[in-house]
Amino acid sequence: MRQLDHTFFRAPNVLKTLLRPSFLDEKIKLDHNWGSIFLFKECTLIRVFACPQPPHLFPKYLPRRLAIIEFFWQFLLMNKEMIPPSLHKPTFVCRTFKVGDFEIGKNAFEELSDYLGQYKFSTGPYRMYDPDSYIANEVKTIRGFVLSLSKPIPVEDLIANILETGEADELLRNYEEIRKVENALKRTNPDFKGFYTEVPYPNNLRKMIENFDHIMLQMPHEPEGEEAIVNRESPEPNTQLEIDLEEENPSTSA
Repeated sequence: MRQLDHTFFRAPNVLKTLLRPSFLDEKIKLDHNWGSIFLFKECTLIRVFACPQPPHLFPKYLPRRLAIIEFFWQFLLMNKEMIPPSLHKPTFVCRTFKVGDFEIGKNAFEELSDYLGQYKFSTGPYRMYDPDSYIANEVKTIRGFVLSLSKPIPVEDLIANILETGEADELLRNYEEIRKVENALKRTNPDFKGFYTEVPYPNNLRKMIENFDHIMLQMPHEPEGEEAIVNRESPEPNTQLEIDLEEENPSTSA
């Protein structure tokens, strides 16, 4: 029996096709993408660019059907919010989508929402996410509206679309160790602002990972005795994906 590829089940090929069409072959590729995939150790997250609602948190291994439905739920929601029907403007959505044995109409949002609702999935943190600025540029052209993006989430941006088995986990482990060194240096040197602060985000994250071994050598020695009691460190921040339980009502109204 052919050994199954775990990465296929974590991020089904059809999901890669839907979210990252700029990587398809020349005949059907687009010059932009629609979203990103995040493979955390215990869960899988999908973000369609500029989706105005938090995404669902899925199990580690994501079934193909669920992946397709989540994509279109976010995609239709994004389209509805960014270009409301009342504007009578061109939209991102075609009349019907055909994906394998799926056929999803442009008015299927409520049905998709009901389907996902029956599973009572938790949701990830809210984030107005559009790293390529494709949706933002289109909305500005169509509506004259400037899209306000959310604060970055480093533990997501570091592993966006990293699909090789174990690679995302290793990146997050290394980032957590780097943060420990960074926080220790800030405690011992008030003038230290962080590693590669002069490098634009998110390239500074990649720079840190590239120089992981060098950064690890900079860990200061911990104080001992009375000095250790005085300078006892506060708990390290948790770099795992945290679910934001606060209700937010983002609005994109002009």
